[in-house]
Amino acid sequence: MNARRPYPSDVSDARWELIEPVLAAWRFERRGRALDLGRPPEHDLREIMNAILYVDRTGAYFSEELGGASEELAQWLQSLSVNAGHE
Repeated sequence: MNARRPYPSDVSDARWELIEPVLAAWRFERRGRALDLGRPPEHDLREIMNAILYVDRTGAYFSEELGGASEELAQWLQSLSVNAGHE
């Protein structure tokens, strides 16, 4: 794992001890079904889990690189909140 600044959403060592065997077994079983085709895994399972938890904690914000999708999302969310008041 490369050195990076830890985030509050990162998996603790104690929780990782519980999660890691399940994810490692899933990865092993999935590789077995792939008939050993393709490259070996290059991403650390803990970092993948940390990324999922980070997005879960902070939300997945759209960037301007998506061609204004963030504006469309904001309008859609605004319409939901306005319509929720009329129910």
